[in-house]
Amino acid sequence: MISGMLGLSFTGIYSIAFFMAAAIEMPARSIIQITSPILSEHIKKEEWTQVEKIYKQVTLNQFIIGGFLFLLIWINADSIFAIIPKGQIYSQGKYVLLFIGLAKLFDVITGVNLSIIGYSKYFRFSLFLVGFLLILTVATNKLFIPLWGITGAAFATALSVFLNNLAALIIVYGKSKIHPFTLNNLKTLLLVTACLVIGYLVPTFSNPWADLIIRSGIVSVVYIFSVLGFNLSDDITRAFQGIIGIRLR
Repeated sequence: MISGMLGLSFTGIYSIAFFMAAAIEMPARSIIQITSPILSEHIKKEEWTQVEKIYKQVTLNQFIIGGFLFLLIWINADSIFAIIPKGQIYSQGKYVLLFIGLAKLFDVITGVNLSIIGYSKYFRFSLFLVGFLLILTVATNKLFIPLWGITGAAFATALSVFLNNLAALIIVYGKSKIHPFTLNNLKTLLLVTACLVIGYLVPTFSNPWADLIIRSGIVSVVYIFSVLGFNLSDDITRAFQGIIGIRLR
């Protein structure tokens, strides 16, 4: 739709920003692959207490990891575009990066919804969600591309993903009375927001490599030590302790 409405040059700019943001969902794919067989078994036995436990764990862990990747990508967007070849051209996709990044973040947070629906007796709703997403994507792109160009296309994608995953959340809760959110999800949201502010408060350096390294280092230290200090996720804390243990030996 971008190539048809705006031209191939804008398609290239959009694609670069899109694939940069796609890094956010890479760890989530591995987590989903690991948990899907376990979820399937519990759903088959209708052990919904266990399903909800996994649902909450996966959602929180993916939020923490995805939020961290989103932070690193967005706070360093200007430096990344300054480093890559022809960055002055691709920097037109900066807000494509923002909206696609938010779409990917929301997708990884709520991605288990589709697995739960697909493995349950309500799997037919998966077809509804595919159709719903298709209609949303086409309609929102037709609406927002003429208004905001490639940024409009990215906003359309983010809005479509948000509404589709919201529908999946409602279906899962309506049929199974389970949801994925805990107090630690709110704490993680506050932490991501605080680190975004910190990232913007760090002075800008003329050398993009220095800017990227220093800004990433400061935000990473604050984020990681906050996650561990507040013990936002037992799984991540144990994993970190295991890594430290191996390194110490």
